[in-house]
Amino acid sequence: MVQRVYQGLEEVEEQLRRQLFFRLLKAMNVAFDKQIETLKKLEEYDRYIKVEKRIREINLE
Repeated sequence: MVQRVYQGLEEVEEQLRRQLFFRLLKAMNVAFDKQIETLKKLEEYDRYIKVEKRIREINLE
Protein backbone atom coordinates (compact mmCIF):
# COMPACT_ATOMS: atom_id res chain seq x y z
CA MET A 1 0.00 0.00 0.00
CA VAL A 2 2.75 2.47 0.96
CA GLN A 3 4.59 1.64 -2.25
CA ARG A 4 1.47 2.47 -4.33
CA VAL A 5 1.05 5.80 -2.58
CA TYR A 6 4.72 6.63 -3.13
CA GLN A 7 4.48 5.67 -6.80
CA GLY A 8 1.38 7.85 -7.13
CA LEU A 9 3.28 10.78 -5.64
CA GLU A 10 6.15 10.25 -8.08
CA GLU A 11 3.71 10.28 -11.00
CA VAL A 12 2.10 13.50 -9.75
CA GLU A 13 5.52 15.12 -9.34
CA GLU A 14 6.44 14.08 -12.89
CA GLN A 15 3.20 15.60 -14.21
CA LEU A 16 3.92 18.85 -12.37
CA ARG A 17 7.47 18.93 -13.74
CA ARG A 18 6.16 18.46 -17.27
CA GLN A 19 3.50 21.15 -16.81
CA LEU A 20 6.07 23.62 -15.47
CA PHE A 21 8.48 22.79 -18.28
CA PHE A 22 5.85 23.38 -20.97
CA ARG A 23 4.70 26.58 -19.28
CA LEU A 24 8.30 27.77 -19.33
CA LEU A 25 8.61 26.92 -23.04
CA LYS A 26 5.39 28.76 -23.80
CA ALA A 27 6.54 31.83 -21.84
CA MET A 28 9.85 31.80 -23.72
CA ASN A 29 8.00 31.61 -27.05
CA VAL A 30 5.75 34.53 -26.11
CA ALA A 31 8.74 36.60 -25.01
CA PHE A 32 10.61 35.79 -28.23
CA ASP A 33 7.58 36.72 -30.36
CA LYS A 34 7.26 40.04 -28.53
CA GLN A 35 10.97 40.71 -29.01
CA ILE A 36 10.66 40.03 -32.76
CA GLU A 37 7.62 42.34 -33.01
CA THR A 38 9.52 45.11 -31.21
CA LEU A 39 12.56 44.67 -33.44
CA LYS A 40 10.39 44.84 -36.56
CA LYS A 41 8.72 48.03 -35.33
CA LEU A 42 12.13 49.58 -34.68
CA GLU A 43 13.33 48.29 -38.08
CA GLU A 44 16.22 46.49 -36.36
CA TYR A 45 15.15 42.94 -37.19
CA ASP A 46 17.71 42.54 -40.01
CA ARG A 47 20.51 43.66 -37.70
CA TYR A 48 19.36 41.16 -35.09
CA ILE A 49 19.38 38.28 -37.58
CA LYS A 50 22.78 39.19 -39.03
CA VAL A 51 24.70 40.09 -35.88
CA GLU A 52 23.10 39.48 -32.50
CA LYS A 53 21.63 36.07 -33.27
CA ARG A 54 25.07 34.76 -34.21
CA ILE A 55 26.57 36.20 -31.03
CA ARG A 56 23.92 34.43 -28.95
CA GLU A 57 24.52 31.14 -30.77
CA ILE A 58 28.27 31.41 -30.14
CA ASN A 59 27.64 32.13 -26.45
CA LEU A 60 25.41 29.06 -26.17
CA GLU A 61 28.17 26.81 -27.47
